Amino acid sequence: MRHADDFYVTPDFAVGLWLAAVPGAYLGREVLDPCAGAGAILRACRSRGVAARGIELHEGRAAEAGCACGDGLGADWRNRDVVMNPPYRSALAWVQKGVEESRSCAALLRLSFLGSRSRAEFLQQNPPRFIVHVSPRPSFVPGGGTDASEYAWLGWGDLPGAPAAGFVRHVWPVAVAATVDAARIKARDGGG
Repeated sequence: MRHADDFYVTPDFAVGLWLAAVPGAYLGREVLDPCAGAGAILRACRSRGVAARGIELHEGRAAEAGCACGDGLGADWRNRDVVMNPPYRSALAWVQKGVEESRSCAALLRLSFLGSRSRAEFLQQNPPRFIVHVSPRPSFVPGGGTDASEYAWLGWGDLPGAPAAGFVRHVWPVAVAATVDAARIKARDGGG
């Protein structure tokens, strides 16, 4: 059952996997989580000595996360390193803003984000630089249940220490040509 405001708890291990894939990348920089939820990304960053600030629309969750309450999508992301688990219904808007405004952007998303016809043009023009597959399949709900989706961190922009081939298990660099070709084939074949 879908949560009314598309909020699902970010699993701590998934954040740890991302940060392990880019060791030291954020040291001396400040991470922004513009949709901080209950603060999992902020806690993980801070526990590793990385400065982090967040914005959360829901007042109670903002207090729990120890971050500002406000509209993260309306905030200024220029020259920021964004790490987020965006609401999936509006994920494209969050990722577009990250690609357009931020220095780097990493978003925890369903892998199906890459296969949608509605996102094909954006992804052809802005293929992710790297993908970190999250395994085992994460649970975003109390009680540990999972949906039938695979998840990954998709990353764009200038991030020192970004994954290279073989750097960490489940990390693969994304070739622009392969992303574009796959999107063209899917569009040609009527996939969505």
